[in-house]
Amino acid sequence: MALRSRQESSGFSVMGVGQDLLRIGGGGSPLGASYFMVRVLVSGTLSSACLGLAGAGLIATLLGTGALPFLLCSCAGFVFGAIGFYRSTVVQSLAMLERHPRLMQLHLDANFPSRGFMRWRREDLRPERFRGSWRMESVLMTALLTAQPAIDRIYDERESVLVEEARAELATAATSEDRLIADE
Repeated sequence: MALRSRQESSGFSVMGVGQDLLRIGGGGSPLGASYFMVRVLVSGTLSSACLGLAGAGLIATLLGTGALPFLLCSCAGFVFGAIGFYRSTVVQSLAMLERHPRLMQLHLDANFPSRGFMRWRREDLRPERFRGSWRMESVLMTALLTAQPAIDRIYDERESVLVEEARAELATAATSEDRLIADE
């Protein structure tokens, strides 16, 4: 039953299976912790390939063989890529908590309903509360990944307002300039 589509039909849905598999590590949300895991794997794999090929190519030109250097550089690349992604996501999630605390609180509660994040007061939603604890940082990173579409919409709306304001300023400046030219 768990792998069936959420629709009324008795048909089997591949998308439903994918969402159920993503829920394995996410505690309920298909974009939760398992989405973070997938992104760490992709980041680590890409940096592993880049560093492995670069290291193997460089050492092969110097020593004539690149098999072992490829293996070592690939392993180092994966570790550096995964740690780099983790650190940048921690910084970004702490910044988004400071800018959008209520939105992050909503996503914290959606991803981890048993932790009672909706009962937290606004003053408890501070980066200092999450910083330093790898558990709290991990929870916050998961919330950031699920909140990202909403954050993108917020910034898109802000950007469109700024563009309209700039257009209005340009139109005002152009009409003022036209009046000056007409007066001469």
